[in-house]
Order: sequence, then C-alpha cells, then structure tokens
Amino acid sequence: MAEAKIMKVQFKYSIPGYYKNQVYRQKTMQMEIPTDDYGFTLPGKLSENITQWLRENVDVRAVLIWHRIIN
Repeated sequence: MAEAKIMKVQFKYSIPGYYKNQVYRQKTMQMEIPTDDYGFTLPGKLSENITQWLRENVDVRAVLIWHRIIN
C-alpha cells in the first residue's frame, strides 16, 4: 500500500435503540485515506476505519450509513 493521504471525511451514522429512538448523527473530521500503490482511494478500507473509530469513540452499536471525502 502507498502512503495514506490525510483529508476531510464526512460521514453519517446511527445508533439503534438509543433512548428508545433511532438517532442519526453526522460528523466531519480529518482522517487518513487509505490508497493503493497507484494512489487510488480504497473506499472499503475507509469504511472499516470509520466503523472502527465509531466503535472505539462513540458507541459499540453505531452503524455507518454513508461517507464521502471532501477536498
């Protein structure tokens, strides 16, 4: 894998069963964007990284809905 780029990532997630309602939240933050040897982004690996961040920092039950890279 080539060097990871640091860019802004925006994502929306939900926490099922939080206060008896479905809660949706959106966050924008800088993250390392995984790339392959040719410099193309790897969206599947980025989803795994965001999901791991959500489980460690927000809630274990958090579910990623969508994400996008902001230039």
